Amino acid sequence: MATEITTQEILQEAGKTKFRTILLTVLLSFATFYFCRFHLFLYQSEAKVTWVDPTVVDARIIEDQGANPFKSDFYNRLFATVHSNDMYRHLIRKFGLLQHYGIDTTKEFYEERAIRILKSRIKLVKTPFNLIIISVEDAYRYRCAEIANEAAAYADELNRKNTVTALRKRLRINEEMIGKLRAEHDAQAQRLQKSLDELEGLPHSATMDRSQEALAQTIYALHSSTDQLINAGKYYRLLEASLLDRNLPSIVTVESARASASSLNGKAGLIAGLVAIGCFLFALLSTYFRLRYQHLAKAYLRG
Repeated sequence: MATEITTQEILQEAGKTKFRTILLTVLLSFATFYFCRFHLFLYQSEAKVTWVDPTVVDARIIEDQGANPFKSDFYNRLFATVHSNDMYRHLIRKFGLLQHYGIDTTKEFYEERAIRILKSRIKLVKTPFNLIIISVEDAYRYRCAEIANEAAAYADELNRKNTVTALRKRLRINEEMIGKLRAEHDAQAQRLQKSLDELEGLPHSATMDRSQEALAQTIYALHSSTDQLINAGKYYRLLEASLLDRNLPSIVTVESARASASSLNGKAGLIAGLVAIGCFLFALLSTYFRLRYQHLAKAYLRG
């Protein structure tokens, strides 16, 4: 048929634009490789941490766990620490992530852009074995492991700072409470002494019985305030010792993050190769349809 197109014709026609086709294929393949390697595919490193609590505050002194600054959920505490602005800014400064992420520092909200990228690449996973995995993704395998390990180390540093701040605040509150308890204790002691003075020389009568009853109540109140004062003093000394010894709960790295052993270049190269094959097939198909259109047009004009 007049409209039949042979393989030789297709190859001859495609050969006329082979340099342009090759150039476009190479450029598109390179762009695909770059996008896949540095944006689509990212290395992942994991640091495993756990919580070590040396029991700074004796639970027998304060039964209310809400008053104990160390009784809190580890995962929530670590999540808030890792995803805090202090952590983000520390990692951005230490690893130069503004340049690493290619962020233009002359534009407005450049730091917020870096924080948004970093936040999307740091994840926390809870395991059934009381471990938390800090997972970090990055285009460079060694940088990825370094960020994960630094996040774990700095989380412990931030936790200690926050714990010391909480301890100092609780010390101030405890000092005020001890002052009030001491004043109450002194007042009860004065009332007791007054009651004893009133009882001296009184005959045994109903009036004396009532005075003895009031005296018993005063003694009981004094005993109660004394116990509270003693417990508050113990708690205060424990808090003070914890601050002096730095015997604080800590975030311990059980397993440091390591750089990934497998390279992402193979995956990116495979996709780039498939794109190159697709480009050549597209060039051949477009040549075929162009020749077919030309043959049909010639046949129509002859007819």
